[in-house]
Amino acid sequence: MIRVLNLTMKEAERYKVISEVEGGYLRIKPARQRLAGGEAGEILGLSERQVYRIKARVWKEGAGGVIHRSKGKKTPRWLTEKVRDKIELPRRAV
Repeated sequence: MIRVLNLTMKEAERYKVISEVEGGYLRIKPARQRLAGGEAGEILGLSERQVYRIKARVWKEGAGGVIHRSKGKKTPRWLTEKVRDKIELPRRAV
């Protein structure tokens, strides 16, 4: 069965960078001699620990591992239409 993923641009970039780490084109830790640019954490703006966690999730789940866990879920503060209709909104004088 084919599963369709809706990735944001940020998530697609994360998947691309993590794939490059797995392919050996990028490192998670910067080399001691060259600390500047090109390393996964610096590209994504994440810590080394976060990159390792995302890499592990991508290894287990594939591209879906970069999708934020709360994506598509309703907030606990969400109100039903029935409750929202009962609330009187204060009118602002213009």
